[in-house]
Amino acid sequence: TAAWAEWCRNDADLGIRHARARDDGHDAIARDCMAIADANIDDVYCAADGEERTNSDVIQRAKLRVETRLKLLAKWDPKRYGDKLDVNATVSGDIRIVIGGAEKES
Repeated sequence: TAAWAEWCRNDADLGIRHARARDDGHDAIARDCMAIADANIDDVYCAADGEERTNSDVIQRAKLRVETRLKLLAKWDPKRYGDKLDVNATVSGDIRIVIGGAEKES
């Protein structure tokens, strides 16, 4: 933990390899999300009356598993897995800037 972080700071090669391993681990979690989402073997079942029915519990559990992993990825690696925020804005019309009670128009 703290000692490991210190080693990574003091050894550039170790730090690079550690960062790559972390990225690889995050990518593996993302692949797990795809596998969980694509797995549909238990999504339906044959009811006692012989009809095929959707197994909502299995689907909801898979959804929870994927969402949990995606939320962790967004926290752990926001640049690659976080929401992309658009911080650009277009403003039309008058803009008023108030500084210290005095209003200026630009």
